[in-house]
Amino acid sequence: MKKERNAQQTQRRILDATHRILREGGHLSRFSLDTVAKEARVSKGGLMHHYASKEALLHAAAQDVIDRFETRYAEELMAQSETLGNSVRAYINAALLPDNGQRYDISPVLLTFLRKRGEEQALSRFERWREAFSSDDIDPVQAALIRFATDGMLYTEVIDREPIDADLREKIIARLVEMTSEK
Repeated sequence: MKKERNAQQTQRRILDATHRILREGGHLSRFSLDTVAKEARVSKGGLMHHYASKEALLHAAAQDVIDRFETRYAEELMAQSETLGNSVRAYINAALLPDNGQRYDISPVLLTFLRKRGEEQALSRFERWREAFSSDDIDPVQAALIRFATDGMLYTEVIDREPIDADLREKIIARLVEMTSEK
């Protein structure tokens, strides 16, 4: 049991280091197993025990981001007291609101990796959340507009690395949430 917990802790350190490097590095060519091992404070052999290649590590990092978002989305969905627009509202909150003091953050490098590798299985999970919007009993065009605005804000912050003015950001999120209660 202790060995399994240590392995999980090591994997978490490796994935956290991977995310930091990808966010800060800005380009896949600067990403290496040596860099990740050093950042995670493990030997390269220790890293490769868990992730045999750079591609395996990137797959695991992508899976980790999706799993965390999926968990956050499920938590937000469970917290909804109103059924009208609950899936769309949970999506907004999971994508744009702080979770334990940190905003959801995905590296543009990881997004590029997912798209270039045709990670259909990973990307199809995003589609499942979006399909849930149709059961929210709000106008499907309105649900799509909310989703596009939410995705646009998220991608702007990820890809452009330029924060949206905090006051404007807060007002946009409030308006998007308000729109989830309109039929």
